[in-house]
Amino acid sequence: MPLLPLPHSAGCLVCSRENPHGLHLDLFANTDATPEAIQTTFMPDAHHIGFVGVVHGGVLATIADEVLVWSAIWSSRRACLAGELSIRFRRKLTVGEKVKVIATVTRARPRLIESECTLATTDGQLIAIASGKYVPLSVDDTNDFLLTLDRLPASVAAHQHLRSLP
Repeated sequence: MPLLPLPHSAGCLVCSRENPHGLHLDLFANTDATPEAIQTTFMPDAHHIGFVGVVHGGVLATIADEVLVWSAIWSSRRACLAGELSIRFRRKLTVGEKVKVIATVTRARPRLIESECTLATTDGQLIAIASGKYVPLSVDDTNDFLLTLDRLPASVAAHQHLRSLP
Protein backbone atom coordinates (compact mmCIF):
# COMPACT_ATOMS: atom_id res chain seq x y z
CA MET A 1 0.00 0.00 0.00
CA PRO A 2 2.11 2.92 -1.22
CA LEU A 3 -0.21 5.80 -0.18
CA LEU A 4 -0.96 5.65 3.54
CA PRO A 5 -3.64 8.06 4.79
CA LEU A 6 -2.32 10.14 7.67
CA PRO A 7 -4.47 10.72 10.73
CA HIS A 8 -6.24 14.03 11.24
CA SER A 9 -5.42 16.26 14.17
CA ALA A 10 -8.36 17.54 16.20
CA GLY A 11 -9.06 21.19 15.42
CA CYS A 12 -6.28 21.55 12.82
CA LEU A 13 -6.83 24.36 10.33
CA VAL A 14 -5.61 22.16 7.48
CA CYS A 15 -6.74 18.60 8.15
CA SER A 16 -9.35 18.55 10.92
CA ARG A 17 -12.84 17.47 10.03
CA GLU A 18 -14.26 19.30 13.07
CA ASN A 19 -12.85 22.77 12.33
CA PRO A 20 -15.65 24.65 10.53
CA HIS A 21 -13.12 27.15 9.12
CA GLY A 22 -10.60 24.50 8.07
CA LEU A 23 -9.48 23.22 4.70
CA HIS A 24 -10.35 19.57 5.54
CA LEU A 25 -7.47 18.17 3.49
CA ASP A 26 -6.36 14.55 3.42
CA LEU A 27 -2.63 13.94 3.64
CA PHE A 28 -0.86 10.78 2.56
CA ALA A 29 2.54 9.22 3.08
CA ASN A 30 3.88 7.89 -0.21
CA THR A 31 5.96 4.96 0.98
CA ASP A 32 6.97 4.01 -2.58
CA ALA A 33 8.74 7.33 -3.16
CA THR A 34 12.47 7.62 -2.55
CA PRO A 35 12.77 9.35 -0.19
CA GLU A 36 9.32 8.79 1.26
CA ALA A 37 7.07 11.77 0.56
CA ILE A 38 4.03 13.39 2.10
CA GLN A 39 1.41 14.67 -0.31
CA THR A 40 -2.01 16.24 -0.60
CA THR A 41 -4.20 17.92 -3.17
CA PHE A 42 -6.20 21.11 -2.79
CA MET A 43 -9.02 22.54 -4.89
CA PRO A 44 -9.34 26.25 -4.00
CA ASP A 45 -12.74 27.85 -3.77
CA ALA A 46 -13.86 31.48 -3.95
CA HIS A 47 -13.42 31.95 -0.18
CA HIS A 48 -9.67 31.20 -0.50
CA ILE A 49 -8.89 34.31 -2.58
CA GLY A 50 -6.67 37.30 -1.95
CA PHE A 51 -7.47 39.15 -5.16
CA VAL A 52 -10.56 38.32 -7.17
CA GLY A 53 -10.11 34.83 -8.58
CA VAL A 54 -6.53 34.46 -7.27
CA VAL A 55 -5.81 32.18 -4.31
CA HIS A 56 -4.27 33.94 -1.31
CA GLY A 57 -0.59 33.13 -0.91
CA GLY A 58 -1.08 32.64 2.82
CA VAL A 59 -3.45 29.76 2.15
CA LEU A 60 -0.83 28.10 -0.04
CA ALA A 61 1.90 28.76 2.55
CA THR A 62 -0.30 27.16 5.23
CA ILE A 63 -0.77 24.04 3.12
CA ALA A 64 2.95 23.91 2.34
CA ASP A 65 3.78 24.16 6.06
CA GLU A 66 1.39 21.30 6.86
CA VAL A 67 2.89 18.99 4.26
CA LEU A 68 6.43 19.99 5.23
CA VAL A 69 5.89 19.42 8.95
CA TRP A 70 4.27 16.05 8.28
CA SER A 71 7.30 15.03 6.21
CA ALA A 72 9.46 15.83 9.25
CA ILE A 73 7.07 14.01 11.60
CA TRP A 74 6.88 10.96 9.33
CA SER A 75 10.64 10.77 8.89
CA SER A 76 11.59 11.29 12.54
CA ARG A 77 8.52 9.69 14.14
CA ARG A 78 8.49 12.73 16.44
CA ALA A 79 6.04 15.59 16.70
CA CYS A 80 7.73 18.66 15.23
CA LEU A 81 7.30 22.42 15.33
CA ALA A 82 8.19 24.88 12.60
CA GLY A 83 11.40 26.78 13.14
CA GLU A 84 11.48 28.43 9.73
CA LEU A 85 9.31 28.48 6.61
CA SER A 86 10.21 29.90 3.21
CA ILE A 87 8.07 29.94 0.08
CA ARG A 88 8.77 31.25 -3.38
CA PHE A 89 5.82 31.77 -5.69
CA ARG A 90 6.31 31.13 -9.41
CA ARG A 91 2.83 31.94 -10.70
CA LYS A 92 -0.68 32.60 -9.45
CA LEU A 93 -3.14 29.85 -8.64
CA THR A 94 -6.73 30.60 -9.58
CA VAL A 95 -9.97 29.40 -8.06
CA GLY A 96 -10.90 25.97 -9.38
CA GLU A 97 -7.32 25.04 -10.34
CA LYS A 98 -6.36 21.90 -8.43
CA VAL A 99 -2.91 21.87 -6.85
CA LYS A 100 -0.80 18.90 -5.73
CA VAL A 101 1.67 19.43 -2.89
CA ILE A 102 4.54 16.99 -2.29
CA ALA A 103 7.18 17.26 0.45
CA THR A 104 10.29 15.28 1.30
CA VAL A 105 12.93 15.52 3.99
CA THR A 106 16.22 16.80 2.57
CA ARG A 107 18.32 16.72 5.75
CA ALA A 108 17.71 15.19 9.15
CA ARG A 109 19.68 15.80 12.31
CA PRO A 110 18.65 14.99 15.87
CA ARG A 111 17.55 18.57 16.62
CA LEU A 112 16.57 19.90 13.19
CA ILE A 113 14.86 18.43 10.15
CA GLU A 114 14.84 20.22 6.81
CA SER A 115 12.15 19.58 4.20
CA GLU A 116 11.26 20.87 0.75
CA CYS A 117 8.03 20.80 -1.20
CA THR A 118 6.55 21.71 -4.53
CA LEU A 119 3.09 23.03 -5.22
CA ALA A 120 2.05 22.35 -8.81
CA THR A 121 -1.15 22.09 -10.79
CA THR A 122 -2.25 18.57 -11.65
CA ASP A 123 -0.99 19.16 -15.21
CA GLY A 124 2.48 19.98 -13.84
CA GLN A 125 2.62 23.78 -13.84
CA LEU A 126 4.78 24.91 -10.91
CA ILE A 127 2.98 27.27 -8.54
CA ALA A 128 5.54 27.52 -5.74
CA ILE A 129 8.41 25.85 -3.98
CA ALA A 130 8.76 25.88 -0.22
CA SER A 131 11.22 24.77 2.39
CA GLY A 132 11.11 24.52 6.13
CA LYS A 133 13.16 23.71 9.18
CA TYR A 134 11.40 21.70 11.88
CA VAL A 135 12.35 20.98 15.46
CA PRO A 136 11.53 17.48 16.77
CA LEU A 137 9.87 17.41 20.18
CA SER A 138 10.58 15.06 23.06
CA VAL A 139 9.22 11.52 23.26
CA ASP A 140 6.73 12.65 25.93
CA ASP A 141 5.50 15.57 23.81
CA THR A 142 5.27 13.24 20.81
CA ASN A 143 3.17 10.76 22.79
CA ASP A 144 0.86 13.62 23.85
CA PHE A 145 0.61 14.71 20.18
CA LEU A 146 -0.24 11.18 19.04
CA LEU A 147 -3.14 11.11 21.50
CA THR A 148 -4.70 14.09 19.67
CA LEU A 149 -4.84 12.27 16.34
CA ASP A 150 -8.01 10.55 15.15
CA ARG A 151 -8.27 6.76 15.20
CA LEU A 152 -9.95 6.14 11.87
CA PRO A 153 -9.45 2.65 10.39
CA ALA A 154 -7.80 4.13 7.28
CA SER A 155 -4.96 5.61 9.33
CA VAL A 156 -4.09 2.52 11.43
CA ALA A 157 -0.91 1.81 9.42
CA ALA A 158 0.23 5.42 9.79
CA HIS A 159 -0.37 5.26 13.57
CA GLN A 160 1.75 2.12 13.77
CA HIS A 161 4.57 3.80 11.86
CA LEU A 162 4.44 6.92 14.06
CA ARG A 163 4.46 4.85 17.27
CA SER A 164 7.59 2.95 16.27
CA LEU A 165 10.22 5.36 17.58
CA PRO A 166 13.56 4.93 15.82
